[in-house]
Amino acid sequence: MTFLQFAYKNVTRNKRAYLAFFLSSAFSVLIFFTFAMFLFHPALKEGYIKGGLPE
Repeated sequence: MTFLQFAYKNVTRNKRAYLAFFLSSAFSVLIFFTFAMFLFHPALKEGYIKGGLPE
């Protein structure tokens, strides 16, 4: 049995656990990139966003 076959059998036997892991990982990456996008957006760094409320 190769490592690839071993890994495939483990994933197919524990579909529910791996699905939960995959979904939680994907959600975590989504949240991280959303915050990173807002954090490093040039308009937010300057403190001005077009279409926002005037000060």
